[in-house]
Amino acid sequence: MKRPAFQFYPADWRNNSNLRRCSWAARGAWIDLMCLMHDADGYGVLRWEMKEIAQSIGCPLSLLKELRDKGVLKGCDTGVCEPFVYTPRSGRKDGEPVTLIPGQSGPIWYSSRMVKDEYVRNIRGSGTRFGDPEGADPKVARNASPNHAPKGGFGADFDASPKAAPIRRKGDGPSSSSSSSINTNTVNGSYPPPDNPRAPASTAAEVGVDTPPVDAGAAGQVCRRLRRECGIGDVNPSHPKLLALLAAGAEWPEFAAAAKASDGKARPFAYLLSVIEGERRRAAQMASAVHHGPMHNRQESLEQRNREAAQRWAAKMETGNATE
Repeated sequence: MKRPAFQFYPADWRNNSNLRRCSWAARGAWIDLMCLMHDADGYGVLRWEMKEIAQSIGCPLSLLKELRDKGVLKGCDTGVCEPFVYTPRSGRKDGEPVTLIPGQSGPIWYSSRMVKDEYVRNIRGSGTRFGDPEGADPKVARNASPNHAPKGGFGADFDASPKAAPIRRKGDGPSSSSSSSINTNTVNGSYPPPDNPRAPASTAAEVGVDTPPVDAGAAGQVCRRLRRECGIGDVNPSHPKLLALLAAGAEWPEFAAAAKASDGKARPFAYLLSVIEGERRRAAQMASAVHHGPMHNRQESLEQRNREAAQRWAAKMETGNATE
């Protein structure tokens, strides 16, 4: 079911520094583009080329390029786009980062605000009485939850999983800063690449590998090298995604390369883990799609078939001569 409207906050519109640097025409194009993203299958995400988006809303291509250059419209037409990592925050406490848009090949364009609002709406909506099992008492189900937060509120309690978020106080329905269309192809609000309809894997089992537990010293060694050689200070040797990547066979060169891409990011350690995860997912998809073994030569195959046909014909001729 698609929602007919979304909430609009004038103060957020006026105070967005990136948007204020855009021209009047570009801001008008952005409103029209937001409406298009609201009706998209993946809320806030369009998997079209930029020129097709410009044609659909009837604006010059230069206005969309202006929005992209000012950091309002995010994504890419070709190559690999940067992952969008959202860090929940409640009061002064940061939760575990969540990859809402994994690194993937274009074309893909999205509004980070709309994608984040959809994720928050889904998380908060799962804590309402409409998300309880049929016949269950809402209060009992809420109190029995391991993520139950007595005072409610998004981000009030975090467990060790990077995908986990606490269940909100029960209410009469979902609430968020943006009403949106319900997307049944999302898991925890994450928008996966088009080739994989599920959220990105966070454990070694989910990526299809059977490996022994990772030595805790391996994670510590990687974190020490990241801190010493790459200048990344927010390392965490017990991070679930780090342990999953090491269990899947990730090696130091991958971490070193991803560390360069995370330079200047607010949370470089979480960012580089998402980069490595995205690269490995793309490699796995490519491995399953690429032909294995030697390629067939058409000329050789034709000659082989001709030789086999000639042998069959000769055998028939010999059989006929013998009967005569």
